[in-house]
Amino acid sequence: MRQQDVVALFDTIFENYSLPLHIYVRNDNGSQFVAEMVQKYFRERKVVQEFTKPATPEQNAHIEAYHSILERAVCRRYEFDSLQQAGETLDRFKKFYNYKRIHSGIGYKSPYRFLLQRGVDMHQKQQKVPTLNLGILSNN
Repeated sequence: MRQQDVVALFDTIFENYSLPLHIYVRNDNGSQFVAEMVQKYFRERKVVQEFTKPATPEQNAHIEAYHSILERAVCRRYEFDSLQQAGETLDRFKKFYNYKRIHSGIGYKSPYRFLLQRGVDMHQKQQKVPTLNLGILSNN
């Protein structure tokens, strides 16, 4: 992913999804995220960019956990005949993970239901909502 891809991705997100008024993006120190273009883009849109410390996967705990679940549930269980088949399987898993699978860390709800209860509907365009308090996701 290049810095232009990061900006294009976030442009798409801002155009198509309901988002909280205050957004934090935690990323690693990859060149695409430390690039001045990306940092300026986030500043202009009042997005707070947080960098993880090098060699600290625990700071990316949510994505690390997701990758682990994805590996166990999909990658280890299936052998794909094509990239298309792999992509379709991953798409089905992502829909299940975000819309059906319950998560104990968010009160035994799917991520979609959790966000809906906090006023965020990822299917509505351009509806700004207050900052999400995701303290429920931490051990604090």
